[in-house]
Amino acid sequence: MIGFKVVLGVLLGWQVYIEIMQIKLHSITGYLTNFWNFFDFTSIIFLFLILIADFAKYDPLQVRPLMALTFVLFYFRMFYFLRIFDATAPLVKAIIEIAYDSIQFLLVFTIGVCCFAFAFWTLSNNNVKLGTDFIHTFAGAMIYSYLLGLGEFGYDNFDGS
Repeated sequence: MIGFKVVLGVLLGWQVYIEIMQIKLHSITGYLTNFWNFFDFTSIIFLFLILIADFAKYDPLQVRPLMALTFVLFYFRMFYFLRIFDATAPLVKAIIEIAYDSIQFLLVFTIGVCCFAFAFWTLSNNNVKLGTDFIHTFAGAMIYSYLLGLGEFGYDNFDGS
């Protein structure tokens, strides 16, 4: 297993070297204004933290969420490299444009989910005396409202009222 850690360390060093060269080439402000450098920088930091946690013998169950997020960031970085090829460049550009255009929709959708979550939570808390409360926390209300927004119309918790 030590060989794998050495390979990860060498790859991490190589990635840090590449990022330092980009900073020297584009200046720090140019580097920080590029969208793709966010994924580069955060994935390198997260990989560095994972290696430190592994050498420090942290509990793997505590490190796994960071590992999962690091893998997602590394795969996002692969989108950057897919822009090089003629066959995949338009697809990557389309995905990026769709993501930018979806921000406004997600903002409106989140406001709507919060609105209905507060309403459902309030209605459920008013049913505590009757014993028919179906949402116990605000997080549960958010999940319930989100699922309703997706079309989940399970009426199992409604007793005909």
